Parts: sequence; structure tokens; C-alpha cells
Amino acid sequence: MNISKVYSVVFIPIFLVVTLFFVLLCYLLYFLTFNPKIANYAAKLWGKAIIKSALLKVEVINSGVFDKKQGYVVMANHQSAFDIFLLYGYLPFDFTFLSKIEILRIPLFGSSMKMVGAVGVDRGNKASLKKTIKEMKDYIATNRSLLIFPEGTRSRDGKLLPFKKGGFFLAKVSNSKILPVKIEGTRDVLPKGSILINPHRSVKLKILEPVDSKDYEVSELMNRVEELFINEN
Repeated sequence: MNISKVYSVVFIPIFLVVTLFFVLLCYLLYFLTFNPKIANYAAKLWGKAIIKSALLKVEVINSGVFDKKQGYVVMANHQSAFDIFLLYGYLPFDFTFLSKIEILRIPLFGSSMKMVGAVGVDRGNKASLKKTIKEMKDYIATNRSLLIFPEGTRSRDGKLLPFKKGGFFLAKVSNSKILPVKIEGTRDVLPKGSILINPHRSVKLKILEPVDSKDYEVSELMNRVEELFINEN
């Protein structure tokens, strides 16, 4: 008997029901309070509920050198769709995503992301880019964090992919500190290209040393953050 196939049949309806419940909760909390922080709380509960539904063991390793009260550009490696659930559920501070504008146009899902403060970027539009930089500065100035996947896509083999320059450019021009977060184990739960869930796996979030963008040029900033990911065992 293939455990992954059996569990996936069970997990998928659970995922749909849980996700619909928390999307509706997000809508309710937002329209009652118009406060993205309150809606973000629903997103954190959603992430934790999905991780627990997959019966995963989570370990969060904290470098201890970052300030929870400060806003960062959080940069995480990307192994699986489960990265989003893990980050929402277990990062010990509020954050939202810097997302492609197309994602924010998806019915229901996109509007839910907007409610938790997601910042959209249209990479082909200079006016939109200026607006994004301003929104980033304003968001981080309120001591909240924005998350970016600098690889731009999920890794098929778990190895770190080359970083895209855009996120580092935005961090630099917004004078933001970067907080690298290394994800381990989610690829074993749901690899890219698969729909089969592998339950009872161990996953890790490693919160690394912050990097001040003011100290580096964009290419140097990329190299420094990549170095931290590679050297973290």
C-alpha cells in the first residue's frame, strides 16, 4: 500500500476545508477591524493547521540576533508549496509577502493576501516599481516584515538555486535589513511537480543572521546572503 497516495486522498479534502474556513475568517476579521495584523493572525493559524494536518514535526532554530520588533525583508529558500504554511505558522513575527501582481489578482486567494498586507510588484512597469518601493518602506516602517523567495521558484532537488536580483535591489533602495530564513525538509513532504503528500516528516526553519543592505552594493548583498545559506548546516 502506498502511504503517500492514501494520505493524500485524506489530506486534500482536509486542506480545502481548512483553507476555506481560514479564508472566510480572514475576510471576517478584516471587515470587522480593517486591521491587517488581525487578519494576519488568521493566516498564522491557517499555516499551523495545515502543517499539523500533514503530521509534520517542526523545529525552529533561532539565531537570537534579530529584533522581533523591527521590520525586515525576509528571504527564504523555496523547496515546496509547504514552505508557505511553515513560514506562516512558525515564524515568530508577523510578515506578509512581496508578490507578483498576477498572484494578487487570483479571485478570493489574491484578495485574502491583500487583507494581510501583501505588497504587489509589476516587474515590467516602472511606475508600479516606484509604488512598490514606497509601499515596502511604509510597511517596514511600521515594524512589520515582507517575505521574498529570492530564487523565484521552487527547487526540484533541494539545492539552492541562483538568486534573482530584484528582491535585493528592492531591499537596497528601501534601506531595509535582510533576514535570511533557511527551510529544510519541506521538499520531502511535497516535492515540486508532485501532488502526493508524505506525512510524518521533520521540517526545520533556521532564522539566520540579519544583513544590513546599507553595508553592501546589490551584487555584494546577494553574495553575502547566499553565503549565509550555503554555510548554514
